[in-house]
Amino acid sequence: MWQTLVKNIPTKRESLFSPLSIQVVLALVYFGAKGNTAKELERGLHLPSDKMVTDNGINALVHRLNESENVLLDIANKIYLLHGFEIKKEFRQTADGFLAGVEQLNFGDSEQSRKTINDWIEDKTHGRIKDIIGKDTLDTYTLMVIVNAIYFKGEWHRVFSEDTTKPAPFHLPSGTTEDVDMMFIEDYFSYADVNELNSQALMLPYKGCRQNMIILLPKKVDGLQYLERNLDRFDPMEVVKRMTSILTGMKNAKFIPDVSVLVGGGLGGFPPIVFKADHPYTFFIVDDFTKTVLFAGRLASPSM
Repeated sequence: MWQTLVKNIPTKRESLFSPLSIQVVLALVYFGAKGNTAKELERGLHLPSDKMVTDNGINALVHRLNESENVLLDIANKIYLLHGFEIKKEFRQTADGFLAGVEQLNFGDSEQSRKTINDWIEDKTHGRIKDIIGKDTLDTYTLMVIVNAIYFKGEWHRVFSEDTTKPAPFHLPSGTTEDVDMMFIEDYFSYADVNELNSQALMLPYKGCRQNMIILLPKKVDGLQYLERNLDRFDPMEVVKRMTSILTGMKNAKFIPDVSVLVGGGLGGFPPIVFKADHPYTFFIVDDFTKTVLFAGRLASPSM
């Protein structure tokens, strides 16, 4: 196992999105579409031509994710349909498998419909997301609204100590710095150099080690733009495999290096590898059991 010293991880809030949410909502749209629209969605989402395969796959995925232990992971879908319209039996069966309830609304009463949808989203995200449906979004021409909500809350498998959290500079590409609270830990973590993106990758497991945060840190302070332009060359789960193969190889060689985020001597007598997240980076939260990216995000400025 690699020993990693994780230093200077900002505790400020990051901006992020959920690839899983997008996938599930667009899959629901796909099952309700036909003709050229269905074909374009199939190509765009890289879905198999057999709809049953997609139906069974996403059905199983949603249920397995909702069975997560040790962390709080809630995934919910909802279809809001205009009064007077009916959903075909086949589509309703698919929606049920996606854990998508159906509710009819009078979109002509836009404010009440907006409140109903926003209240559901706020409830499913434990108050984190509010008023996502803005004013004038709904009107008499609205026929259907499909919503996905995903909520995740987990404790670190290796807990950061409050005593080691201290203000430190976060370096911006402009050459300026911002002082923010930084967390610090010295322990064993999985690590890999992602040379094709000139970056370091570190995996921070959550309690239970089924879900993990992968931080992809450019080696240059101003490297985030290059990194994001080339993210099509990055697969978080492939990097996890690379970490595993490195660990196995090192074990076989009976040589376990230190992976450390602090400059200085590491545990075990080997020089540490420094992982110092004190400048813009991207991150991913992945589910190891289903090989799914739950969230992806970036921290460009701690004050954002």
